[in-house]
Amino acid sequence: MVENIGGIRSDGPAYEKLVIAPQPGGKLTWASVGYDSVRGPIESNWKLDDGKLTLDVTIPVGATAMVMIPAVGGQAVTEGGQLAGKGEGVKFVRRERHQAVVEAGSGTYHFEVSKK
Repeated sequence: MVENIGGIRSDGPAYEKLVIAPQPGGKLTWASVGYDSVRGPIESNWKLDDGKLTLDVTIPVGATAMVMIPAVGGQAVTEGGQLAGKGEGVKFVRRERHQAVVEAGSGTYHFEVSKK
């Protein structure tokens, strides 16, 4: 559940690098997943509501994460009310077919994906 629904995976030794790639879909409309790593708590909480996705992510001190945010086509992805990549601690990396990829440092982030 932590890896599949919440999408939390280590991408290096001692959870220094993480991948957070939640998998919303099916009958699930929300998930709240956490893992207590050696660096501290890692969290991935998402909710689908009327076609809008919100994703709250917590990354522990000393870690960075590639966050894969489900977003189709031209859907806008924001973090803290700004376009993803414009906020402090977040860097837009690329767009893939069904997701936006951002790199985030330690901290807590609130991503939103607009309705299509």
